[in-house]
Amino acid sequence: MIDATRSKKLFVIIPGICMVVASGIVLLSQEFWLVAASQVATAIAGAAIGPATAGITFGMVRQAGFNRQNGRNQAFNHAGNIRPTAGIGILIALSSPGMVSASKWRGWQRAGNLQ
Repeated sequence: MIDATRSKKLFVIIPGICMVVASGIVLLSQEFWLVAASQVATAIAGAAIGPATAGITFGMVRQAGFNRQNGRNQAFNHAGNIRPTAGIGILIALSSPGMVSASKWRGWQRAGNLQ
């Protein structure tokens, strides 16, 4: 379907907007069916963005440059996922230094869970 259309950008823009709206619904509502519907919408939108991005990439660089450009796209995608995750981890570590107390740590070591 994405290859057949001329407006491939819409297959990135519209699912992106749907993801933002679905995330807002999850943030504002605790109603089970509303949250479930927003998660289904997010999954469908996420399934559309990947092939649309690949189609746009293929249209820009054709067959000869596709592998290299798609690799760059994925590298930037993963870097974009790592950055906020690392930031959140650093904020948690800095804001709660006693998150794992020494006594818990020693208890885990005695139980054989940690080396």
